[in-house]
Amino acid sequence: MDNDGNRIIARYFSDDFSTLKEQKAFETKVFEKTRKRDDEIILLDGYTITYKSNVDLLFYVIGSADENELLLTK
Repeated sequence: MDNDGNRIIARYFSDDFSTLKEQKAFETKVFEKTRKRDDEIILLDGYTITYKSNVDLLFYVIGSADENELLLTK
């Protein structure tokens, strides 16, 4: 995502968000929760979300609540 929360590229490997509308709603929710935080890991709606900021881009890796955060960050 860019700094405004607009999707640049996304790849979903499950059917949790099958429509584009559901995907965009989830992405907006994730962006709103993470845009002003300094940490790199959050739990949201049963998902473990790791993210990094680089210049004007935000990179997200999302896994289930059971996933190891360290594996998602690497």
